[in-house]
Amino acid sequence: AGDHAIGTFIVALLFVGILPALSIAIADFVLHFIIDYAKRRYTLAKNIKQSNSKFWYIQSIDQIAHYSCYFVYVIILI
Repeated sequence: AGDHAIGTFIVALLFVGILPALSIAIADFVLHFIIDYAKRRYTLAKNIKQSNSKFWYIQSIDQIAHYSCYFVYVIILI
């Protein structure tokens, strides 16, 4: 989550000031952590491995959640 937050901060800084970029980066860190944590807890609780097709369905939902966050960041910043 930390590396994504740093990347988000750098890209946001190209378009807005330090405070909005930092705010979005912190939000990205928190949301990225929560999304990944929820996916990991669910796959462990249900004993879903990468070899199971359900894992890839869950992975798709995970990626949709992450990209949706970036979409919202752009809307917030413009």
